[in-house]
Amino acid sequence: MQEGEDIQMKLRKHWFVLLRDQGAAVIISGVIPFILILLIIISGAVSREVIVADTPITVYIIALWLVIVTMTAANLWTNYYLDLWIVTDRRIINVEQLRLFHRNVTTLPLDRIQDAVIETHGVIATLLDFGTIRIHSAGPAENDTIIEGIPHPGQVKAEILERALKKIGEEDERDGFKPPATDPKNARTHRVHGV
Repeated sequence: MQEGEDIQMKLRKHWFVLLRDQGAAVIISGVIPFILILLIIISGAVSREVIVADTPITVYIIALWLVIVTMTAANLWTNYYLDLWIVTDRRIINVEQLRLFHRNVTTLPLDRIQDAVIETHGVIATLLDFGTIRIHSAGPAENDTIIEGIPHPGQVKAEILERALKKIGEEDERDGFKPPATDPKNARTHRVHGV
C-alpha cells in the first residue's frame, strides 16, 4: 500500500466458485478410484479378498490416495482464499494466486479506467448473482483487468466506475482544469459508458 492510500473494498470470489471447484475435485479423485477398483474386481484380474484385505500395501495405497485428495482440496481452497482484489482510493490491486508459492500482483490506477463490462454465464451465476468484470484501461486490450467469479458484479462495477470518475475529477481539479460552463437549459446529460 502506498502512503495515505485508503482501502475502499476487498473482493473475493463467490463461494459457489469454491464449491464448484471442490466438487469437481472430489468427483475426480473420489469416485474414479472406486470405479477402477470395481472394474478390476469385475474383470477378475484381482480377487475381492486381495483388495479388501488389511495388507500393508492396501493400507499404503489408501493412505496415499487420502493424502492426494487432501492436498488437492487444500490447494483449491488456498487458491480461492488468496485470490483477492483490493480497490483503494487510487487503484485496483489484483492478487492472483497461481500455485502454492507463486502469485501474480498487478495494479491498475483508477484514472486509467475507461470502461467496465459484466459477463454472467449460466443459470446458477444469474440466480446467485456472480460473474466476471472486465475493466478496460487505456492501453492494449491484453492489459485489461479481469475479475472472475465476483459476487454482485453490477454493484461492484458501479462502485469502481464511480471511484474512477471521482479520481479523474480530483486530478482535473488539482491540475486547474474546469469544465466549460453550460447553460442549464441547453445542458446535455453525459453518460459514462457502462454506468
